Amino acid sequence: MKRKSSKRRCTRPNHTTNNDINASNTEIQANVPQNEPAIVRNESYEQAENSTQTSAINIAFSNTTSSTQTPTNTNESNQTLQTYQNAMLININEINTDLNFIWKIHATVTSVYPKRNYTNSHSVGEISCWDLKDNSGSITLAAFNLNSHIMSDLLQMNQTYEFSNLSVRLASDSFKTLAHSYQLVCTNTTVATQITSTPYDETPTFNFVHLIQIADLPLNSIIDVQANVVRDFGISTGVRNASVWTRRYLHITQDGIQTGLTLWNDQ
Repeated sequence: MKRKSSKRRCTRPNHTTNNDINASNTEIQANVPQNEPAIVRNESYEQAENSTQTSAINIAFSNTTSSTQTPTNTNESNQTLQTYQNAMLININEINTDLNFIWKIHATVTSVYPKRNYTNSHSVGEISCWDLKDNSGSITLAAFNLNSHIMSDLLQMNQTYEFSNLSVRLASDSFKTLAHSYQLVCTNTTVATQITSTPYDETPTFNFVHLIQIADLPLNSIIDVQANVVRDFGISTGVRNASVWTRRYLHITQDGIQTGLTLWNDQ
């Protein structure tokens, strides 16, 4: 039986059977004990958030702009909308912290992560995350608190949107699940408009690596592997930051080389 998993962290144990699995976008982490504390995905967003965001986010859906704040000046509102419309369209692989002009992207939602609560030294709140893709690559989008609620109501799986006025932050190598060096964060002026075009080729791309090469890779590398399952240690659950996590631990093998594979939550 073939199993396909996306963006996993692997460890290195031992044992032997015969089920096939394709582990896609696997993230490598050496010498992880089976009973280690659970790591919540996209935790870097929590660390990057300096304060609880309570501001509203302006949403444009189809050809209608809907705002949670009433404009006090019509001319100012029209000028802001015109600025968004004149923003330069860029590709996802061009996103970085050095952009010094008004820009926007067209991207399709390819993954929707469960909404969850977080607690850190700066604040307590809620976070929602999505993976966005165009022809050039993929990037993760995060929204906090009120913005999390608003964007969750708007963004749908496999739908394409135009995004403008997003914040760009460096993605943590320890927690990111995509190869992109940066992440996007919704601000109180982010605009997301649904569009009809599909701007990317849906054919999947892979970066397959043999298990024997894992020891030579940097920690937290994003890779794909093809291997057989030799042992399934079952499913364990726990709670972290008021969120329930589920973990499944496997041993996999390829040409006599064995390592561990951890599947988190819905995976």
